[in-house]
Amino acid sequence: MCSSDLVVGTFLIYSTMSFAVLQRRATLGVLRAIGVTPSELLTNVLIEAFALSVMATAIGLLVGRGLASGLVDLVLRTIGDLYFSNVVEAARPSPWIYVEGAALGISATLLAALKPAFDAAHATPAAVLRRVGLERRARSGAVRAAILALPTLAASALVLAFGPRNLAAAFVGLFAVLAAGALLTPLATVGLMTALDRAIG
Repeated sequence: MCSSDLVVGTFLIYSTMSFAVLQRRATLGVLRAIGVTPSELLTNVLIEAFALSVMATAIGLLVGRGLASGLVDLVLRTIGDLYFSNVVEAARPSPWIYVEGAALGISATLLAALKPAFDAAHATPAAVLRRVGLERRARSGAVRAAILALPTLAASALVLAFGPRNLAAAFVGLFAVLAAGALLTPLATVGLMTALDRAIG
């Protein structure tokens, strides 16, 4: 992974965690108003970020493995057709790649979650409670983005399954999958946070 990918990924994680904190501002404000300390809120937000990072990293590794195997086969077939008379085979990835990917995903999530967690812990109860209207607008925006993600995901599946067998079509399909994932992230975050709230009471 190059440094620009890491920066973009960290920014997306930061945006997701900021959204997660934003959509729960009313709850956080009530907790502050009834006496929950900033350090307790900070710890809770970071625990939730860790739980999200474990689930998201596991899903990312599985989906990444599937996409990579299909795209690598396509690239190798193209290279073999253009430059070699023999079939070019992919090298098997080391298991340490998955360990490093998991460690990077979890640590990047916790690092990116520090600022939103700090903001949630140190905002005054009155300031937090005034943001409930903004939270409602953000939630409706997440629903609209998820609705837009469905046709994007369907189009990418059609391109990858039935489109032309060339590198350009594969990259278009992959870009559509990434775009759909980005559109689904806010609503998925809301759902995961709601599930975590119910699980931990």
